[in-house]
Amino acid sequence: TTKLITKVVVAVSEIVSAAVVAPTVTIVSAAAVVPTVTAAPFKVIVPSTRRRKGIEEEANRAIESINETPVYKAAKRRKRNQEVKDVEEIKEHLEIVL
Repeated sequence: TTKLITKVVVAVSEIVSAAVVAPTVTIVSAAAVVPTVTAAPFKVIVPSTRRRKGIEEEANRAIESINETPVYKAAKRRKRNQEVKDVEEIKEHLEIVL
């Protein structure tokens, strides 16, 4: 038991002596720790207002109609048909009034 106690005391003294040895702490000023914040650069995108050279309005309309989706074309067609019906109703109403 004496050997066991001696081993425990030696082990504890080694741990304590290791705990006593502490590294030195250096004080750092607050100015050295604060990061510098810079704004990220950004690009301003401006749409082109120039027309294509050599392409007339009719050609531009043809290109736009090619780029339209079928759903958009169908909605446009329905709107146009509704406008035609409205005009016909107004004409009939005016004929009745006259």
